[in-house]
Amino acid sequence: MHDFIDRTGGMPQFNYALKSNLTLNADMAMPVTAANVEAMGTNFFDKDAKSTRIGHTGQSDYANHYGPWVVGTAAIYERHYNKPKPGEPEQQMILDMRRLGFKEDILERNGIDLGSNTRPMPYLDSSTQPPAPGLFQHSKNTHLHISPITARELEQELRERDPQSPVPSAQLLPSDPGHADHSLYQQIKGGVQKLDTEHGREWDTSSQRMTDSLLALAKDEGLSRVNHVVLNNPTPQLAGGEKVFVVQGALNEPAHQRAHMPTVEAVQTPEAQSFDPLQATNQSQAQAREQQQALEQSQQAITQAGPSMTR
Repeated sequence: MHDFIDRTGGMPQFNYALKSNLTLNADMAMPVTAANVEAMGTNFFDKDAKSTRIGHTGQSDYANHYGPWVVGTAAIYERHYNKPKPGEPEQQMILDMRRLGFKEDILERNGIDLGSNTRPMPYLDSSTQPPAPGLFQHSKNTHLHISPITARELEQELRERDPQSPVPSAQLLPSDPGHADHSLYQQIKGGVQKLDTEHGREWDTSSQRMTDSLLALAKDEGLSRVNHVVLNNPTPQLAGGEKVFVVQGALNEPAHQRAHMPTVEAVQTPEAQSFDPLQATNQSQAQAREQQQALEQSQQAITQAGPSMTR
């Protein structure tokens, strides 16, 4: 209610008034106008950390709660598509931290995921003149603000915080049983192994690269399982085996889901280049779920507040 109604006075004579940036119809219903939608977003999402109490430690506002996904995804794509030339240093990202409402320490405490390349990501804060240099650390597992800190100092800080907790291990790969996509990885690997057997091949690095490439493809296309890995049959336009498919469902089922990519690309793409987009997809899906939950909470608050408004 407090996101949409101001309360003044004291017990038992409280006074209630609609926030000044919202408008109602004559029947006291709130119309879905652009101004009202923007106002509700401001009232709900632009609250300070004392009001929201969200994030890993309960000391974050919405900008810094969702910000780690923004920073992590940007860093992953920056490193994937804007690689420095040999011998040149890694280029810095440029962010207007003030305009975005970001604070490096809160972002890192909420957990930044830099993907498979966990080296700190340098950036420039363009909200100051000259731009101030900064460094985003991979803090997905530690939730610590590292400014910067050595591995030994990090281990000591973790043990002081919780002597019973183990020091975080290296980031899991899809081939590790604890990874969220391990089951899907195993399904695809089994399909690739079957292809190798059918064509008289032994498992090798090309098989591994194809598995990694197809996992990233399946996740990006929204497949929840992979029942088959197959190559295309020859057509007037394509030679047999030019494309590789991942299929969810039976091959003869009209409603099955599938995705494909060039076979050459699948077997030549290095593991790291497949893993980074996979991480970005996972982050995007997690962010979408969080945003949907926040939207549902906002809509629920509006529904609950609406009937209580009277003249």
